[in-house]
Amino acid sequence: MDSSYQTLMSKILIFFLISIFFNISAASGDKPPHYDWTPLKNVTDPDVVNLGMFAVTTHNSQVHTSLVFDRVVYGMMKARTDICGTDYKLIISVRDGTGQGRDRFEAVVHRGIKNCIQCLKLKYFKGPVNSV
Repeated sequence: MDSSYQTLMSKILIFFLISIFFNISAASGDKPPHYDWTPLKNVTDPDVVNLGMFAVTTHNSQVHTSLVFDRVVYGMMKARTDICGTDYKLIISVRDGTGQGRDRFEAVVHRGIKNCIQCLKLKYFKGPVNSV
């Protein structure tokens, strides 16, 4: 046998063994680390702020309230490989329609791709909640 054939067969064997290892570890039932909530480093990032504003606006239209977005106080994210997207759990400071009272609400917004277009979905919005 020439050395190029042996090299090719060695690479195929290594690939085969690695693929078996990953199939066994995936079937073991342990959750991969990407299923855990990870704190957001910068809740003032414009992308995070837009998610918070989307949550408040969508909640207002669903239940006919007039909450006013103030800021995102705290946030976490979780990659969702089962539904191709990311969930964002946000603690949002809002004012009531008069601008007087201020409360914090918890929202989960899912960001995914549907038909090659980015889409947002408010999964829930509840509160007022205690601070983090």
